[in-house]
Order: sequence, then C-alpha cells, then structure tokens
Amino acid sequence: MHDAIEETTYCLPLPLGCESTVTLEMLLDEFLKEEPLDGEYYCSYCQELHLAKHKTSLSQPLPSVIIVQLKRFTFDDTDDKLDTFVKYPVQNWKVDGSNNSLYDLAAVSMHVGNLKRGHYTTFARLNGSGQWYYFNDSNIEPLNDTSCLVNRDAYVLVYLRKD
Repeated sequence: MHDAIEETTYCLPLPLGCESTVTLEMLLDEFLKEEPLDGEYYCSYCQELHLAKHKTSLSQPLPSVIIVQLKRFTFDDTDDKLDTFVKYPVQNWKVDGSNNSLYDLAAVSMHVGNLKRGHYTTFARLNGSGQWYYFNDSNIEPLNDTSCLVNRDAYVLVYLRKD
C-alpha cells in the first residue's frame, strides 16, 4: 500500500453499538477491522484512481499505558447515553492476543447522567499496589470489594503494561 500514514495510538476511542452487552475484545476487534472506503482515491505512486480501504492497527511495541475511551455519547439530537455493558478484564488483558503484552487495569472513570449533565467518579489503584480507591469529588475511600470495578457506567479505562 502506498501513501500510508502511520500513527501511534495510545488512546483507543472505541465506539459502542446498540448491543446490551459486549466485551472489550469485541470492541477492539471492530475498531481494528479493515473497511472499504466509498469512491476512488488517487494514488500518487501509480498516478491512478483506486478503490481504497481504511485499517487501524496498533503499533509495536505497545506502549506502557493504554487508555480506552468507551464512546457512550452519540452526539445526535438527543441527550441519551449508550447504556451498553462492557465486560473488560481487570488483570492480564492480552491486547494483541499474545502473552507478550499483558496489561492490568489501573483506573476506571465512570459517568452517571447524560450528555448535558452528569457526574464523574473514579476507581484507581496506586501503581505497584493492589489497593483500590474510590474517588468522588473530595471524598476518597479505600475500596474493599473490587467486584464493582467492572460496571455499566465505565467511560474511561486506564491499563498499565505488566513488566
């Protein structure tokens, strides 16, 4: 392929559909899927028009931090938020399908509300620590039950590569 532009992605904006439940792996596969573009595009190498495709790929080596934005807002005439439940791993996320790049969840930012008004809170753990905390404005509390880390209000996920 000619005229390719390479770009490193550290933040993955993953669109949500209308499914009730999806996995992070399903969203990433859809994000990385090759898709045909409409019309023909000029190739400066062969100086002809050709059908073209769009493909996003993750650059190697993968970065030490990956931020995933779950795109819950449609930006249409409504203030609605997509309520899709996304199942995501807390530990040992295999980003590229191999054990060469395992990531652990370090933070989850949640959004409650709609496009025009809402409230953000965060679950986060100290780097190198297993202790999770809940951040709600100026209130910070240790989190003893981590079963709430994967929830329907998740909006931004922060993963750290395991060394």
